Amino acid sequence: MSATPGLASSASSDSADDEIESILPFNGRAPKSKQKNTKPPPAPVIWINGFPGTGKLEIAIELRHLIGNHRAIYIQNHRRIDNVALPRRHSQAWKEGASNRKETLRSYVLAPHMRHKTIIFTDFQTTDSIERTDNPIEYLEAAHKANRPFLPVTVMCSEAENIRRITDPGRCWPESSVQRKVLKNAFVLRCYRTLKLFDFDVVDYFHEVKRDGFVVDVTELDAVVVAEMIQREVKRSRKGKEAMREVGCRW
Repeated sequence: MSATPGLASSASSDSADDEIESILPFNGRAPKSKQKNTKPPPAPVIWINGFPGTGKLEIAIELRHLIGNHRAIYIQNHRRIDNVALPRRHSQAWKEGASNRKETLRSYVLAPHMRHKTIIFTDFQTTDSIERTDNPIEYLEAAHKANRPFLPVTVMCSEAENIRRITDPGRCWPESSVQRKVLKNAFVLRCYRTLKLFDFDVVDYFHEVKRDGFVVDVTELDAVVVAEMIQREVKRSRKGKEAMREVGCRW
């Protein structure tokens, strides 16, 4: 029995439609592939604060070595201090220092091409710094603005060991220009030690990004051990751990 032409045509059309529907989604558009955001997060900012002669520079050097010399940069406070030509007691010295610090933060912490490098600062700031132009809060604010994890580290040391270290004949830097500003006077150090080191946990200034600091007594510890302790502290922070893993550091 021959099929009715009209029915045959209809069946053929339905078959073709079914075939098309099996290929295309309901909206007739090709599905879009979901791409995971693979952009790595920025690397941390580590701010090491302590009295002169406690070994901050040596710690920063060892920490950079642990992270990888091409993945981290350390900026010691004497590098910034020496860029200020005026004497420290000059009325414009603090303003010049503040301007230099802001430029350093722009060039290293905020610069897009530096986002995958861990920035390590060494500093000597006390609690009265909050009243000065030279303000440690600016490091925290810059890290927050750059979406970087921020870890303030306070380096403590006994007075006797501190004096021994600053009077050590080997206390020097390769850069001859900083020698005039490296503290080697025990009396001046004792005066400094009557002040309280700046503490982000005490000065609750920037609530939304306030980060508990890490305090370490280095009296009987060498720089390598302290650097490893700081390394573990950064790793303890989930955000810091993720940032380090993404940039390929050995945290």
